Amino acid sequence: MEKIVKIATQWPKLVFAVLLLISAGAVLQLDKLTVDTSASVLMLADDPDKAFYQTLQETFGSDNTAIVYVEDKALFSRKKLQLLQSVTTQLAAIEGVEKVTSLFTLENVQTADTRLQAPLLIESIPETDAALESLRRTALNSPFARNILSSDGTATALYIHFRHALVGTAIDAHLVEAIEQAIAPLIREVVTFAPDDNTFERAFQIGAPYQRHLLATTLSSDLTLFVVLTLVVVLLCLGVYLKSPGSLLVLVVTAALSGLWSLACMALLKLPVTLLTALLPVLLIALGSLPGIRLLDHYRSSLREGQTPQAALWSMVDKLSPAFFLTFACSWLAVLSLRLNDILVLQQFATATSLALLFSFIITLILLPLYLSTFGHRLTPQPVPGHTTEPAPDRVTGSGLFGRAADALIQAMPTNKMTVPLLAIVLAVVLGAGMVAIKSNNDPADFLSRSALLQSRNHLVTERLHGMQTFTIVFSSEQDGAFKDPALLNEIQKVQDFIQQLKLFDTSLAVTDLLSHLQREAGGGDMPYYGFSGTAGPAPNYLPALWDSTAIKPFVSADYKQAIVRVWHHYTTSQDLQQALTGLQAYTDSLDKRLEVRFSGADILLAAAADSLLNGQVKSLAALMLAMFVLISLLFLKFKAGLIALLPNLAALAILFGVMGYLAIPFTVLTAPITVISLAIGLGYTLRLMLRQNEEIRTSAQDKQDIKRTLRTEITPILTSATLLILGFGVLLVADIKPIAQSGGLAVLILLTMLLANVYITPLLLSSMRFVTLWGMVTVNVSREIIDNCDLFKNMHTWQIKQIILLSQVQHIKAGTVFIQQGEVGHEMYVILAGTARVETVSTDGSRQLIITLHEGQVIGEVALVSQAERTADVVAETDLQVLVLEWKALERLGSFLPMISARLFLNIANIIGKRLADELSQQR
Repeated sequence: MEKIVKIATQWPKLVFAVLLLISAGAVLQLDKLTVDTSASVLMLADDPDKAFYQTLQETFGSDNTAIVYVEDKALFSRKKLQLLQSVTTQLAAIEGVEKVTSLFTLENVQTADTRLQAPLLIESIPETDAALESLRRTALNSPFARNILSSDGTATALYIHFRHALVGTAIDAHLVEAIEQAIAPLIREVVTFAPDDNTFERAFQIGAPYQRHLLATTLSSDLTLFVVLTLVVVLLCLGVYLKSPGSLLVLVVTAALSGLWSLACMALLKLPVTLLTALLPVLLIALGSLPGIRLLDHYRSSLREGQTPQAALWSMVDKLSPAFFLTFACSWLAVLSLRLNDILVLQQFATATSLALLFSFIITLILLPLYLSTFGHRLTPQPVPGHTTEPAPDRVTGSGLFGRAADALIQAMPTNKMTVPLLAIVLAVVLGAGMVAIKSNNDPADFLSRSALLQSRNHLVTERLHGMQTFTIVFSSEQDGAFKDPALLNEIQKVQDFIQQLKLFDTSLAVTDLLSHLQREAGGGDMPYYGFSGTAGPAPNYLPALWDSTAIKPFVSADYKQAIVRVWHHYTTSQDLQQALTGLQAYTDSLDKRLEVRFSGADILLAAAADSLLNGQVKSLAALMLAMFVLISLLFLKFKAGLIALLPNLAALAILFGVMGYLAIPFTVLTAPITVISLAIGLGYTLRLMLRQNEEIRTSAQDKQDIKRTLRTEITPILTSATLLILGFGVLLVADIKPIAQSGGLAVLILLTMLLANVYITPLLLSSMRFVTLWGMVTVNVSREIIDNCDLFKNMHTWQIKQIILLSQVQHIKAGTVFIQQGEVGHEMYVILAGTARVETVSTDGSRQLIITLHEGQVIGEVALVSQAERTADVVAETDLQVLVLEWKALERLGSFLPMISARLFLNIANIIGKRLADELSQQR
C-alpha cells in the first residue's frame, strides 16, 4: 500500500494521465456489452441435462414460444375467424418463426372406412351459422385444441414457435414489436364489451419473448433509478459526514471509474449484463466508498490532533494499511465464494463484482492520497473560540449528526452486560427456527410479479385455458419401433391418468390422446383400443397410416424409440414445481422397466438450479466463514479470535434466514449474494474493532477503558458506513423486479442487525481477550541487545518477547523529556526498547549530577512496581526513546492472557528486584 501511495503522490500528473487513458479505453469497450435476461443464465452452468434439452428441442420442436390470447363471445363468427386467419398468416411470416399453432393449423384427424384422414380443422371458414356451430363443436372435441381453446369456445390462443436459439435483448424487442403490429387490428382502442365485428373483447401477447423483453426493460429502468437514488444517498450521507465537496467528489469518481473499468472487463470477457448486475451500482457506490470513509476519518482525526497534512497522510497509510487491506479481503473473498455456486449467473456475478472491488481498492489507493497530498490542507479544522477539539471522555470521537447518533447508541447500551448477549441468543434461536421453512425459487416468471399487467395476463390465460408454464415427460426405449407397442403406449396413458386424477398439473397432451380420439371416431368400444388393454391385440387397419401421419410428429420420434407428453402447469415457484415433480417421479419409477422416463424443459432445468441454490449458498457461506476463521485466527495468532469474529455475525445471519422463513421470502439468485456480502461487511466491522482494540492496548495503561475507547473511536465511521449501506441497499426496495426489492429489504435487515451486534456484542467478547497480530509480531523490531542482555527477558524466545511488547503499553518519548521525576511516587517500571536515557540526581540547589547512562534493554524503576516509594532520581530522554511501560495491573492482565510467558516474566522481575535489594544491602554494609 505504501509503495502505491508513494507513486501516486510523487508522480501525480503521470498517474492521472494513466487513469484517464485506461478509462478512455474502457469507454470504447462498452458497446460490446450484452444484456441477457433469458432463463439460461439462471440454470446450472454444467448441467448435463442441458444437452438433452437441446436435443429434445431439435427433435420435437422449440418451446421458445410467444402466445397471442384472443377472447370474444362471438369467437366463432365468420368475421372474427377471418381476422384470426389473417393474423395467423402475418405471425407465421415473422422472421425466425418456425410455426404458428392455432385453430387454423390444427389437423382434424379422423377415419373414413379403414383410411386415416388428417385435414385441417378449418380448411375454409363456413358461410352459415349452423356450419360455424358445427365447427365450434368439432374444435371443442379435438384433443389437440384443449390447450388453445377454452372449454366454452370463447377464448383461444395462438402459439408462435421460434427457433430455440433465437434469443437476445434486441431480438426479443424486435419479436415483441412485430407481434404487436400483427395483432394491432384485433385490439380495441377503448376497453368495452359492446359487440364489434372488427375487433375482439381482449387481445394481447404474452410468453417467453414478451416476458424477457419486459424483464429487460424493467431491469434497465430499475438500474437507472438505482444509480440516481444511490448517488443521492451517498451524496447526502457523505456530505453530512465529510462536509468536504472535494472528498465527496473523490469517492464518487472512484466508484464511477471502478464501475466503468469493470463493465469494460465484462465486455472483454463476454460477461453479459444480467439481473444480478442491478446490484453492482449499489455495491460500487456504497460498498466501494467504505474504505475511503475510514481513511478520510483517520486523516481528519490526525489533523485535529495537530499533525501537518503530510504527517497525517503518512500516519493514515501507516496505521490503516492492515485494516484497509483486510476490509477489502473480506469483501473480495465473499464475492469470490459465490463462484462455488453451480448457477451460471452467480458465477458471472462473482467474476464481475470481484473485478469491480479490486478496481475500487486500487483506485482508492491512488486517487485519495493524490487528492489529500494536493488539497488535504483544506481539511484542517479551523479553531473555534472557546471550543476544544478534544471529545469529552464519555463521548465518541467526532461530531455532527453521525457523532450524535453514535453517542445515542452507546448511551442505549444496557448497564447489565448480560442483557444484550442473552437477548441475541433468544432472538437467534426463536427467529432462526424459521429458516427450516425457507424455499428456493429460480423461476423468472415470478420475478415480475410486481407487474400488474403481466400478472393479470398470466392469470387470465391460466384461468381460461391452461397453465402458462410447460415441461415435457420423455419416454425412451432401446427397442426398435418401441412406441408402436401397445403395452408401452399404455404406460404413457397411465402417466396421463395419474396426472389427471391427482390434479398435479393442469393438462397434458400425447400421442395417446390422438389414439383415444381415433377410437371414438371409429366407433367407441366396438373397435378394440390397445392403448388401454395393455396387450398387443389386432391393430386396426388405419394404424399403418397413422405412423406415417404428420399428426404424431410432435409426440413420437421418427424411429419410434422416443415419445413425449407435453404438460402444462401453473406453478410460479421452482420449489413448488419440484415438489409436484417428486410425486410424479415416484410414479414413473414403477413403470415398465423397458422405459427410461426423464423430465425436461426450461422449467425443469430452472427447478434443478433452484435445488442447488441453497446447497451452493451453504457452500459459499461455509467457505467464507472457514476462510475468515483461518485468516483471523492466523492474524491474531489465536483460534478464539476467529470465533469472536464469527459469532455475532452468525447470529445476525440466523435471524435473517429465520425472518425469510417466517415471511415466506424465497431464496433466489438475487438474495444469495446479499447474505454472503453482508456477512463480509459484518466481519469487516468486527475486524476494525479488533484491530483498534489491539492499538489501544499498546498505547493505554487503562485496561478497563480500552474497549470503551475502541468503541468510541470506531463507532462513528462504522455507523456512517452502515447508514450508507443500509440506505444504499434500501433503494432496491423500489425495484419493480420482486427479488431485487426483497434483496434490498433483506440487506437492510441484516446490515442493521450486524451493526447492533458489533456495537453491543463484539465489545463484550473482546473484553475477555487480548490479541497480538501476525504483522505486529513481524514488524516489531527487538534488537539483539535486548534479546541477549535484558534481564527482564532472560531465558525468553524472541517470539515471547514480542508478545509481551505487543500486549503492553509502549510509549514514545522525545529527547530532553523528563519521564521519571525525583521525589514523585511512581508505580510503573520501564524497559528501554530504543534510544538512550540519563539518570540524574537533583540537589537542593538545583544542580544535577549524572549517575548513569541507560541503553537498550536496561530496566528503570523496578522498585516502584512493588512499592509506593518515592523516585530517587530523574530520568531524562537523551535521545528519542521508545520504552515499554509495565505496571502491576498490566502484569496481572498479561498473567491472564499469557500464563506461561508471564510465569517467566514474574520470575525475572523477582530476580531483578532481588538483585537490586541485594545491591542496596551490600552498599549499606
